[in-house]
Parts: sequence; structure tokens; C-alpha cells
Amino acid sequence: AEAVRAVSDFLYGRIESPILLLYGGVGLGKTHLAMAIAWERLLEVKSVAYWQVSELLDALRYGYKIEDRLAPGEFNEQSYSAIMKYAKLCYTLILDDIGAYKTTEFAQDRLDSIIDFRYIHHREIVITSNTLELPERTLDRCKDGRVVRLRGKSYRGSTRLQRLAGGKLHFGY
Repeated sequence: AEAVRAVSDFLYGRIESPILLLYGGVGLGKTHLAMAIAWERLLEVKSVAYWQVSELLDALRYGYKIEDRLAPGEFNEQSYSAIMKYAKLCYTLILDDIGAYKTTEFAQDRLDSIIDFRYIHHREIVITSNTLELPERTLDRCKDGRVVRLRGKSYRGSTRLQRLAGGKLHFGY
């Protein structure tokens, strides 16, 4: 109930700093709620970027290589600067599974740059995590928005799948 209220508050601008951190164990619906926000913004014809954090960091590393090969004035949407620009400027940014990657100086610097830019410019950001053991600066920014802990048992698993399938779950080929 608290998470759904927070999503509603986020969507309708009732959170002063537009930052929403959803955290808790696996399978509790953090990504599902973040994607609900994304779909709502897309229906409003707003730009949205979704990144699983480890994939964003990989894309940025690869983007450096692309950028080195570009001629002056040449553009490639996979370049480092293009990815960073979109992550900073899109209407809503979703960073999924922050903290689930190996922390390096590069990782922390890039994420801090994105989160700080969005914080300063009052741009929407939704962050999901399994833990609150995040870099101090990131957590501090999130506390200006809304931090919500999801609790319960994982929705994933065969029991739930069987219930949804009316007990007739089989994987035939």
C-alpha cells in the first residue's frame, strides 16, 4: 500500500524532489512499479530511459570505445556522450538494481554524475535496489525524494505460477 501511494505521489508531482527509491528483497515488485511509472510517462508522450545499472555501466564503457572512433561532428547513439546526455536529460530515468554491481571508481563516478545532474535540475528518477547500502551521496539525494521499503515474500516461484494457471501448469513442447 505504501509503495503504490508513493508511485501515485510520484506520478502526480506530490513528491517535492522527483526521486523515488524502491528497495527491498527480490521478487517484491520494485521493477514492476518502476515500469508502471515508465508506461504512464510514455502514455503522456514523455521520454523515458530504463537501465539495469550493470548494463548502463557496460554501455558507458563500450561507449568510450565508440567515441574514440568518431570523426569530429559525427554522432553515434551508442557513444559515451550520447548515453550520458540521454540519461541526464530524458524526462524520467529508471535505474534498476542499483547496488547489484561491482563498485568501482568508474561506476560510482558515472552514477553520481547522472544522479547529481538530475537532482540539481529537478528531473525525475526512479531507483530500485535490494538494499539501502548505497553510496552516501546517492542515498542522501534519495532522501530528499521518497524512500520506500517493500516487504513480503517473493512473487516469483512455482506456487504463484501454478495459482495463476489454475493449477494446470505444464511446460510441453
